[in-house]
Amino acid sequence: MKPINFPSYIKSDRIYLRSLKPEDANVLFDLIDSQRKYIGEHLDWIENIQTLDDEIKYVQKRIEAKKDLNEFNWCIFKNDTDEFLGYIGTDPVSTELLKKGECIDWVSGTISFAYFLKQEANGNGYMAEALCALKDLAVELGFKRIEINSEAANIKSQKVAQRCGFTHDKRDTGKMYFETK
Repeated sequence: MKPINFPSYIKSDRIYLRSLKPEDANVLFDLIDSQRKYIGEHLDWIENIQTLDDEIKYVQKRIEAKKDLNEFNWCIFKNDTDEFLGYIGTDPVSTELLKKGECIDWVSGTISFAYFLKQEANGNGYMAEALCALKDLAVELGFKRIEINSEAANIKSQKVAQRCGFTHDKRDTGKMYFETK
């Protein structure tokens, strides 16, 4: 599969996804810092974000990787109020790609997504709506396999993926996948 670009703006019924911008570092850091225990329950990278400067560097790195078609990241907002709800983006498909600073396996047509919502937005179906929109778009763009790599104990994340048609990988209880026919 030839590397391709994802849209910067994706709209669904109640939410929209907008590509990560430098100015998003502030709202992302505020959310992470104010909900560190909640978000960090299943996301170990949160320890790497201790200051606003850490988040600014993280966002800049994600934006640079998009230019090379190595990864794509979006902030999630409500359509009617533009309220910031959370974040969804590509996640390394393998440790080999992670070491190279890439997320997407263009050769096999495999992509993986990771996500989080602010606590008060949980339970409203926003993340399932975001993930389903990205899954459908990935299929339309030609991806053969879409993955979610969650911890085995992160049942909420797995239920989101299940609502979008993902099934459990038999070898890894946290990994879920959707394959095209």
